[in-house]
This record gives sequence, C-alpha cells and structure tokens, in this order.
Amino acid sequence: MPIKYIKGNLFEHVREGDCIIHVCNDVNKWGSGFVVPLGERYPAVREAYHKWADIKEMVPMDVYLSKGSFIHCYTGPPTLGNIQAVYVPEPHEVMVVNMIAQKGVIGPDTPTPIKYDALEECLAAIRSTITLDSKRIIAPLIGSGLAGGKWSFISKIIEKIFYDKEVTIYYLNEIPKG
Repeated sequence: MPIKYIKGNLFEHVREGDCIIHVCNDVNKWGSGFVVPLGERYPAVREAYHKWADIKEMVPMDVYLSKGSFIHCYTGPPTLGNIQAVYVPEPHEVMVVNMIAQKGVIGPDTPTPIKYDALEECLAAIRSTITLDSKRIIAPLIGSGLAGGKWSFISKIIEKIFYDKEVTIYYLNEIPKG
C-alpha cells in the first residue's frame, strides 16, 4: 500500500489504538525535533526511553511506569536496530515505538546520523513482533529531519516493510524532495 500523507500536526489526529513510530538516537539523549512534543504529550514515553538505557539483557520484559503505562521491550538494549514499544493509556490508548536508528546526536560537525540499515531493522522488528491488525501506523517524516536522511530513500524502506499496511505520514511544512 502506498504511504498516505497528511499536512498537519500528528498529535491533533491521534486516535485510540494508533501506533506512533519515530526515530531515536543510541546515546540516551532526548531533547530536539519530534521527541520534544512527543515527550510533552506522552511523558511516559520519554521516561521509558531513559529507563531503557539501563537494560543490559535481551528481553521481552515488562517494566511498569507511572500512571499505568508500561513498556514492553522487544529486541534488546537501546542499540542501533532495536525497538521499544511503550503503551500509553491516556489521553488515548496508543502505542509509541522508539526506534534506535540514529547514531549519536545532532551537531555542526556530525555526519548524517540516520542509519538506514538500522531503520530497516527497526521497521522489520515492528512488523514481526507487534500485532498491527487493528492499529493505524502514524509517523512524522521519520529520519529525514534532524537525523539528515533522504525521504525518497526512507519512504522506499517503509513501503518495502509495510507493503500491505497503510502508513500515514504527517508533515508540517512540506515533504522533502531529496
């Protein structure tokens, strides 16, 4: 199925049961780009990401957090190619998937931090470990903002992995052409 594009704020369109996917770095830093409003809307997701850094063994395991939310880590510690699914009951029952596909943090001397092979591993892990039958997959322009990736390439990875599942991408300004 093709990717569906909607211009607007993703958070204004979240519905119960949605699966929000986004890219995180591998150094336990949360502070710029999409994660800022994500952490404001769903503080438990930010909390879970930071707690994930303490996990040293393979999982799955449940870790309960504040306000009844919990994480279920599927593919190991927060290293490139691994994912963490965080279930958040309020204000909507949603699942947010933190995908470790960015090497390091953004900076003036940083080479492009997005790692396409890690992103593909993350998306494949979502596909193989999370029941998506009744979930709508929604995302920002993952990996093409601060992480520096080319949307034309990233969109092909998404279409390859989710060939039979619609993925809705929200964007605020315009879809990158490169």
